[in-house]
Amino acid sequence: MHLQCFKYIFHFYQVKFNEEQEYYKSLLQNKHNPELLVAELMSACKHNYCRRLKIIHQFLVEELKLNLSDERLEAENGMTCLHVATLNNSTEAIEYILQICEKSMLFCQVTEGIYEGATCLHFCILNKETDIIVDIFEMLSNADKKKLIQSQATGSFMYDQIGSCGTSLGLAAGSGLRYICELLVRNGAEIDTQDLKNGDTIFHSLVRYSLSNAGGAIHFLDEVIHGKEIEVWFMDRFNIRNEDFTKNVRHKMRKYLLKLENNNSYTPITLAARIGAHDMLMYLLQLEGVYKHTSFTL
Repeated sequence: MHLQCFKYIFHFYQVKFNEEQEYYKSLLQNKHNPELLVAELMSACKHNYCRRLKIIHQFLVEELKLNLSDERLEAENGMTCLHVATLNNSTEAIEYILQICEKSMLFCQVTEGIYEGATCLHFCILNKETDIIVDIFEMLSNADKKKLIQSQATGSFMYDQIGSCGTSLGLAAGSGLRYICELLVRNGAEIDTQDLKNGDTIFHSLVRYSLSNAGGAIHFLDEVIHGKEIEVWFMDRFNIRNEDFTKNVRHKMRKYLLKLENNNSYTPITLAARIGAHDMLMYLLQLEGVYKHTSFTL
């Protein structure tokens, strides 16, 4: 009885799939309306209609000899189907696209509008899609991972609505995503990277984040500045041997990172004073080796 029921359900959905497939094939055959094709592709990605996406992809390959990374399939603002899927957190569509797309699609940046400059990585960070980020990194070489991480968004969405910045690392920090920050650093992010638009570093982003979550931001910054990842990065960046990484070198590292100025000549501590991030200001003043120095008495 159960087997018959299963067969009936399977047959029902197979018929429905075939009907839908024929419908979309006939719809897409209208080659005089390429905008319709792009609209259907983007709609499938936006709403996570993975079955529909597969039908459209099959039509593109078999009938038009196109792959998903073809620029003719981009929206007017340069958004690819992968941009749309990652922006809308359409996980099934994302997974399917990553299986079939060319690697070049991962580096595509939105060309205009509020998302200008954004890659699929920026949208994955916004949606806290750690597993998807890991999947993307597994597709790339170390050099390509670093290239993707270094891509910067300049559209207003990253600043006006998120209140963060356009670097992947700063965006994760400004959203309080410590694990994603660690993931980015392990895969080639430069901790001293500065935003193209405002010059902020990850530490400026954490100061801004402290206005909405002071305790979380301070804990985040404390773990970053005392973490092993930052020391490994600093030694690699400035060719310092492990045995030469003394307490004085650690203090030099902290001074270097926490005294970087943004485009308005604010360091993280002066930014904290400027925007009224009192708790973060007090924390930075007490950070040993930067503004607080150990005193010795005889």
